[in-house]
Amino acid sequence: MKRHIHFVAYRKVYNWTIKYVALLFICALIGFCSVYIYFFYSDATIGENIVVEPFQISKPVEKVQFTGKKFVHLDLKGAPPKISYYEYLFPLLFNSGVGGVVIEYEDTFPFEGNLSNISALNAYTRSDIDMINILADTNKLEIIPLVQTFGHLEFVLKLEEFKELREVPIYPQEICPSHEKSLPLLTEMLTQIIDAHPFTEKIHIGADETHHVGRCKECTRRMKLEHITTDGLYIKHVKKIRDFLRRKYPLLKIFMWDDQLRNFSEEETLNELDKLDIIPVVWQYNTDVFNTLGPSLWSQYSKVFPNVWIASAFKGATGVDQYIVDVSHYNQNHRSWLDVVENYKFLMKFDAIILTGWQRYDHFSILCELLPVGLPSLLMNLKILEGELDNRVGPTKEVAHILHCRQPYGLMGPAFGSPRCKFPGSDILENAYRLHRLNEDYNELKRSSVMRGWVTNYNILYNFTNPYHFYNIAPQLNHLENEVLEIENDMSKALLNVYDEYTKDEWILTYINPLKKEIQELIRVKDQLLDRDVWPRRPLKLEVPKEQQRT
Repeated sequence: MKRHIHFVAYRKVYNWTIKYVALLFICALIGFCSVYIYFFYSDATIGENIVVEPFQISKPVEKVQFTGKKFVHLDLKGAPPKISYYEYLFPLLFNSGVGGVVIEYEDTFPFEGNLSNISALNAYTRSDIDMINILADTNKLEIIPLVQTFGHLEFVLKLEEFKELREVPIYPQEICPSHEKSLPLLTEMLTQIIDAHPFTEKIHIGADETHHVGRCKECTRRMKLEHITTDGLYIKHVKKIRDFLRRKYPLLKIFMWDDQLRNFSEEETLNELDKLDIIPVVWQYNTDVFNTLGPSLWSQYSKVFPNVWIASAFKGATGVDQYIVDVSHYNQNHRSWLDVVENYKFLMKFDAIILTGWQRYDHFSILCELLPVGLPSLLMNLKILEGELDNRVGPTKEVAHILHCRQPYGLMGPAFGSPRCKFPGSDILENAYRLHRLNEDYNELKRSSVMRGWVTNYNILYNFTNPYHFYNIAPQLNHLENEVLEIENDMSKALLNVYDEYTKDEWILTYINPLKKEIQELIRVKDQLLDRDVWPRRPLKLEVPKEQQRT
């Protein structure tokens, strides 16, 4: 019996000893990893050690790459770069495997004659366009002008002299396809832009997001007379544009966005699109392209189009007011497109991909992510299309070297710290990150109990609060004000290195001034309250405006 008791006691001691040893081993392993990460990935060394990957892939992953041509979309309807910036941009694109650029000028093109009023005050000159052509040719980049010919014509239809051409009188988006003056306007725009690019072999006519086709009196009357639907009206307009281009520029290949074609029935698609002789560009910017578009689309298109182009996005597609790029979203968008191409390459041919970089959602919306802010995303996505496998959790070492970044993982977003790059325009990226972090600090302050309990609209309206709490947040408010003023100054200088005064003023007014105004208003209230030693009696009844009173 005693022997059994001793044995049980020994077994308990043995078990506990094993547990302690295992616990000590785990703690030692965690400590070793922490020290290793601290020293190996410190600020001073991370730029030198980017050859080391975060983990080793246990089994080889099949390399999938896009074998067609790659084009980059330059949206110039907002923040058109100075011509000098193309001297850096175009060699960068060529060295990254890009075959050309799709340029959407909108009102930055220097229109002439009866179209001269369309051009913006900061439009390029013809000599600027000539220089863009020379730089593109020098760097073996093909230029494809993108000219909107149906929807997204706000930059034209907003003007007094063209408002009669609107499909819906109060909406300047779409042009009426039945108005007798519409086609002459569009053909003149096409002529001026194509003639300004004598080396171009392709033209993109837009024709996307036409949500109000068939609304005006002319279109309604025409549909009844010709016994056609809105889809038929859409196709007839596109064919008129095609016929003009075929007559005047017979060698040009014509492209258009495909989103309106997706709604056609298969019978309509086979009957109408087979004769269209236009290459569709299938676009999708979310993270699951494969399931969003679905298999039926490719089956339908394969019966009509021998080949298609596709369009992804590297910026400008995750939010109308985004000023920093969600790199992970765009990386996944391109991986998803690779899945689509890999699965349907036996059904149809994918000739090329356009990596779009939208600068505004439409002519009237605010600026979203600027081009220098989107360059890291663009280069990473190009590497994904080349089949690179070492950027599953971060940027490739090659992208970091190209952009001369000391902190490569900062390229994934401000949550990973500052990338500390040295490419032209990198100071715009750095200051955008600084502003993002400042907004986070300010939002954290707004969520604090002090702001929610003693600095509400009620407190400010009636000058009624405890100054003790304002006194505690005063250093934070002063720091926020100093920081926002410093960012405003630094960002203004950075923007003027790449853009003109118009772009600088718009960006500062859009993204910095509202935050600065809020912070400075709180400081004004703080100073006013801290100067007082007597406070009014709490209001017993709030005054209600007469129009809100019950009758």
